Amino acid sequence: MRTLFLLVYISGAAAAPLSFFGVGDWGAPDPLLQDRVASSMAATADAMATPPAFVLALGDNFYEKGVASVDDRQFDATWRDVWLPKSERLRHIPWLAVLGNHDYHHGDEGARAQVDRTERGDDDEWQMPTVDGVYERAFARHAVRVVAFDACLIARREEAATRALYTDDDAARAVAALERALAAAHADARTRWLLVVAHYPVLSVGEHGDTPALRASVQPLLERYEADAYLCGHTHTLQHLEMRGVHWVLAALSGIVVGA
Repeated sequence: MRTLFLLVYISGAAAAPLSFFGVGDWGAPDPLLQDRVASSMAATADAMATPPAFVLALGDNFYEKGVASVDDRQFDATWRDVWLPKSERLRHIPWLAVLGNHDYHHGDEGARAQVDRTERGDDDEWQMPTVDGVYERAFARHAVRVVAFDACLIARREEAATRALYTDDDAARAVAALERALAAAHADARTRWLLVVAHYPVLSVGEHGDTPALRASVQPLLERYEADAYLCGHTHTLQHLEMRGVHWVLAALSGIVVGA
């Protein structure tokens, strides 16, 4: 199976089109697979007329059990030493990351380490500054908004680690935080493209199917606040579905993942 990555161009957002990469389930235990995908991404970045604005790291960032601390060697061995050196254009842009279910296998401490890496790590690229599982970034003079959230928290029953760690009240607070972020982006007249990012799919025709908790709580929000796209990983395929104005894009590492 060929293995690539998602490349998206957004036109009309600024004077020049904005582009970004997305890759899910990328912390693969197979170093040859990782290296092949990272090399392809770097070659594409170097060939582009303008550099990509960011990379979406769509969860399951470190197999099999996530990281144990903010200083875990996997930040280098699985990410920084594999993906960043191959192109300066990937080294100096934000990697907007979300947690996947494998990232919870060291419990709260491991999940928190990926969040804390934003401030306590020795690199500037890694970004996951979540509050109540949600954070937001703006690009192209705020024309492109990225709202990232922790789907594993909201869909806590999907994984034993999150069932033990979170309560339904925690999930409800995360949904409320997500709605506040979406409402603010929707109300801002500068926002032309609203992208929502998490690990679990809301809709999927793949192995794992839909995520019921996200269909119940997140899908209505994306429709209400007119999100343009929801990007995720988890099921190792490429999928592009459209329903009621929202594009549902699943891009996981072991699928054939190329888009425009």
